[in-house]
Amino acid sequence: MLSVVLIDAGLSTTSNAQQKTAASKQPAGQQLIIAYIDNKFMLGNAAVFKDVNAQVQKFRAAVQSDVRSEEEALRKATEDLKRKRQVLSADAFDAERERYQDRVAALQARVDRIQKEFARSEQKILGKVRGVVNEIIKDVSKELNLILILRRRDMIFAHPSLDITKLIIARLDKKMPKLKVPDPRNSRTLGK
Repeated sequence: MLSVVLIDAGLSTTSNAQQKTAASKQPAGQQLIIAYIDNKFMLGNAAVFKDVNAQVQKFRAAVQSDVRSEEEALRKATEDLKRKRQVLSADAFDAERERYQDRVAALQARVDRIQKEFARSEQKILGKVRGVVNEIIKDVSKELNLILILRRRDMIFAHPSLDITKLIIARLDKKMPKLKVPDPRNSRTLGK
């Protein structure tokens, strides 16, 4: 039977007597030290995630504003097209309508490209942050002699003393407080 002994990290949840009893049941020198990380809490509280989120929201607002402007121009073009229907010949009207449909299709394609670029950019950014977080977790696990770190979402119950999330956030905030997010509207793949 394995028992959990938490030491040296302020994580102790057992009395000294309980630790000695648990340690006596373990093979000599073997201790099982575990912790967990709350990724959801980290995403909402680490400075780098707040910074990235603010930048992305700013870009999204700018994109929405651009799209609204273009949609308004298309509404005006729709009204103009309706008026021209009375005046133009069938061939001329069909040509105007095709130009209008091309504008609508171009706007939709641009929005789709921007959304894809947002997703690509987000994955790239998260990959960079994940790499730094993994380095920090590795360092903390060595310092605290942890042999098992779980995700909070995978557990039904865990004592709060096993939570190392705030420690990870503090180190992440120190190591990577900000990260520049490239404006997806300026990507070479987009165009106007």
